Amino acid sequence: MQGQNEFVVQFKDDQGQPADVGDVQIGSSMSMPSMAPMRGMLRFTATGSNGNLQSDFQLPMSGAWHFTVSWNGPYGQGHTTFNGNVR
Repeated sequence: MQGQNEFVVQFKDDQGQPADVGDVQIGSSMSMPSMAPMRGMLRFTATGSNGNLQSDFQLPMSGAWHFTVSWNGPYGQGHTTFNGNVR
């Protein structure tokens, strides 16, 4: 939703167990007609449970946002993307 949000992500290994993947970031962008895209970058903090991470962040506008979660650590480097509709 527009405004303050909480984003929680959990990483698991090949056996389905929680995994510490190291440094995790989320990038966000929103396309704006006739303007440069609105962007943001967040860092996650561990919630005390292995593999569980949380980030609090502000989404200033409603609309279609694109998110990229990236990690770099013991399990290597990687990323995944998804879209979200912010209301």
